[in-house]
Amino acid sequence: MTTGRGAIIIGASSGIGEALARRLAADGYEIGLAARRVERLREISADLPTKSYVAAMDVTDSAEARDRFVELAEAMPSVAAHVGNGDAPAYNASKAYVSRYLEGLRYRGADRDADVTITTIEPGFVDTKLSLGGFWECSPETAAEQIARAIRTAQQHAYVTRRWRAIAWLVDFAPEWLLRRLF
Repeated sequence: MTTGRGAIIIGASSGIGEALARRLAADGYEIGLAARRVERLREISADLPTKSYVAAMDVTDSAEARDRFVELAEAMPSVAAHVGNGDAPAYNASKAYVSRYLEGLRYRGADRDADVTITTIEPGFVDTKLSLGGFWECSPETAAEQIARAIRTAQQHAYVTRRWRAIAWLVDFAPEWLLRRLF
């Protein structure tokens, strides 16, 4: 079943990205898989029920990542016509970069005749190899279901799980002295 829709998932080799690729493919999306571990992406691609595309991408090299994204988008006809904490500051900066970059792409797309929806996903704690465990975690499958729902409903921005929206709002408005004490 192909719906004529496609999605590019960066970080698709495990965890949330892999679960989302499987969920969206089950919904009929063609999938662009991008991550550093190409062999793992090929294994996932072979298991998907829809057409999929694989690209090596390391987001720490932004120029190359941008080129790889464009190549991946061009390989997918449904997209190519339209898409031209203190312990981990680099990780936090990369998340902020992605959010602002996607916001810029949404603005760019609004100025063009593009049938593309760009959804920024901000996940909270998800049970992956990188997580530390805890009460607030959800499974990768739960995260993938909520992300798929956000994509289906063409949301511009979604939090996974939805309770993180309230946490993000509180963090955005908390005074800096309090954030320093907490984090």
